[in-house]
Amino acid sequence: MEIELPDVPLVKIFSYLYALSLLQASQVSKVKARVSTALTDPVSRRMCLKKWHFCNFTYEHLGTQTWKQLFLHQTKQDHRMACAQPEDFIYKEAAGNLDMPWRMAYVSGSRFTLDEQGKSIICIVSSMCKLYTWDVQEGTMIWSSPVQQFNITNLETLPQMHLAITADMEKTIKVWNCRDRNPLATCAMAQICFSLNAFLTKDGSFLMVGDSDGNIHTFTIPELRDISEVHAFQHSIDILHCSPDKK
Repeated sequence: MEIELPDVPLVKIFSYLYALSLLQASQVSKVKARVSTALTDPVSRRMCLKKWHFCNFTYEHLGTQTWKQLFLHQTKQDHRMACAQPEDFIYKEAAGNLDMPWRMAYVSGSRFTLDEQGKSIICIVSSMCKLYTWDVQEGTMIWSSPVQQFNITNLETLPQMHLAITADMEKTIKVWNCRDRNPLATCAMAQICFSLNAFLTKDGSFLMVGDSDGNIHTFTIPELRDISEVHAFQHSIDILHCSPDKK
């Protein structure tokens, strides 16, 4: 005789499964609906933060607006990477003088293009106080900024708008469209900027900044208009992420 567990104990059981096991269970027609019920946003959030707490959920997975969508998407990605073989990958060397690349981030909006149809463009901060964009497929430089007066310490991108945001040692934030030599907007901060996080919502695009005094500042993008300042910690904010639901 087939026994069907109620939702509450079933959710408890599913919460102990590994991500891939839960994904495999969801492929069985009899339990597919039950897994979907079990994967509520609170459960998905807990599992995401436990397994991928270091990920930037804001733009790592474009198109995921809920913790459940993020969990399923990232689990499939991890499984594909685990099954990949060396011959599945190709690489191209970037021609030209890049100096010493310090930070990199995707700025194309297409992220990883498995079908080779879209353009993957990365933004690079170099040791020579410059910002570059490179075409990953072609291995060629597209654009570079003028040499900046101070070292760039932080780089964040908003791929949906093809924008890059930088912070330098002089506590200055700049927004770049990665096409023009001059930044779209500049903002001088009172404290050192330790972390940046840009995200897009139905109400517009925003930038969160974590500073050395434990404050979280919020600005509009690209204007860098100051919206709010919240004192969150007694120490510097080294990592700053936004949840997939932008809440």
